[in-house]
Amino acid sequence: PCYTWSRTMDANVLVLGKESVGKSALTVRLLTRRFIGEYGLHPAESVYSHSLVVDGREMTLNIWDSPHSEDLSLKTSLFAKKVQWADGFVLVYSICDRASFNTVCRLVQAIRSARDCLSADKAPIVIVGNKRDLHHRRAVPSEEGRRLALQTGCHFYEVSAAENYHGVLTAF
Repeated sequence: PCYTWSRTMDANVLVLGKESVGKSALTVRLLTRRFIGEYGLHPAESVYSHSLVVDGREMTLNIWDSPHSEDLSLKTSLFAKKVQWADGFVLVYSICDRASFNTVCRLVQAIRSARDCLSADKAPIVIVGNKRDLHHRRAVPSEEGRRLALQTGCHFYEVSAAENYHGVLTAF
């Protein structure tokens, strides 16, 4: 039999991290190439679709920009639903905020545990240190982010949503 393969591909990406780390700024930067620096105190949960071409193949990214929740248990149906939905994860911390980095450490463990329980596949996880332009306020050295990614089998990027579209594109 002769098979024809579609040239398009869909991927669901879940963006997680503590509040005020720049999750929405990264997402909007990817979608519009523009930087918006101010978001409300209680950002809305949103799912966006974005088409791009990767290696000559059209791809549609469905991006779920999710507000932070401390509840990462599988007993929480919303967290389990998000983890099941995602084909990949972008976990964001601010290089200026140690607590946000610690949250990403917990998120990696929670996602790995949830994926082991829910399915056999290993979804890619990208750890993103944001706000690179604020290096003078740095609380988390780049090397720590790289080490966490290496220890957990994740990818790592340090970017500035404020200054650079291409870094954000590469991370996604």
